[in-house]
Amino acid sequence: MFTLGLILSFVLCTWYFLVQTVKYGMAKKRWVFAGLVFGPMILPMFQMSKRMAVRKAVGFNSAYFQA
Repeated sequence: MFTLGLILSFVLCTWYFLVQTVKYGMAKKRWVFAGLVFGPMILPMFQMSKRMAVRKAVGFNSAYFQA
């Protein structure tokens, strides 16, 4: 049962990474592969990369409000 939960969490993280990379225009293959291999452990790194992608697109001297 534990193994099934572990595999399910890796698959759900992979799905989350796929949806978020499409939403923010990031590299899909890299994050989907990382999600399959590392699962939820890669989430802090993904969040930082996503934040940097938004800052790069919007600019570092402007405010970004998300509704």
